Amino acid sequence: MSERLDVSMHFNGKAEDAARFYGSVFGKQASIMKFKDFPTFDQMENVEPEYVGHAEIVFDNANLMFTDSTYPQITQGNNITLSWWTDDESRFDQVWDAFVGGGSTVSQKPKSTFFSKLQGSLTDPFGTSWMLLYNPSTQTEG
Repeated sequence: MSERLDVSMHFNGKAEDAARFYGSVFGKQASIMKFKDFPTFDQMENVEPEYVGHAEIVFDNANLMFTDSTYPQITQGNNITLSWWTDDESRFDQVWDAFVGGGSTVSQKPKSTFFSKLQGSLTDPFGTSWMLLYNPSTQTEG
């Protein structure tokens, strides 16, 4: 079983600038994908096509990810989401159930997406946003 914890930073139109800045700070190349390039773009609502849908900088044991959020209330301090990934579906279910059972607020129930077999989002009782993912692969790097 593999697990990984990543950090996702949300911005209002500045994700590309932030990704390029942090890439230069760490001497790494940021990969950047605009919303208009998502395979599901035609099904999306309330997104700016030129905004960043996903960008990331890959480290040896984690990724720093960026997006221009579709949520209107992004401010400094609430713009970070922790992303946890596993390749074990029963472990995914166990962690999801523990979060929900512990009083977390679900913003998106787990569902299949173009980037993950299962993906769900919630906010824990302490106000921290989480995205939980299950992919049955060896996706522990990049």
